[in-house]
Amino acid sequence: MNQGAQFQKGTFLFPIIINLKGFFNMVKNQNFNSEAIIKELKKLDEKHRDYLEKDGKWLIGGFESIISYDGKISTIQGEQVTLKKEIYMMLPSEIREEIAQFMDVE
Repeated sequence: MNQGAQFQKGTFLFPIIINLKGFFNMVKNQNFNSEAIIKELKKLDEKHRDYLEKDGKWLIGGFESIISYDGKISTIQGEQVTLKKEIYMMLPSEIREEIAQFMDVE
């Protein structure tokens, strides 16, 4: 094998490594960092206290009731949480937009 072929192989793998790094960052920030997600949901409880006391009474337990724990532990950080999409979609659009800033809602 000549040096030119080895160089091409190494260059080919470089973009794949970069893409995997981005993928793992996405997983860390949006799916597995349950502590950070819960912290943000508790902030929303405080910020939208009036909503929870009036129109959002059905959210027993506050905004934390829009997630469930899968019981899977990530080697990256924390427990995996899943958005309860049907509950999320019942929220006012302004609150959904706030949640979308710190959690993957797709």
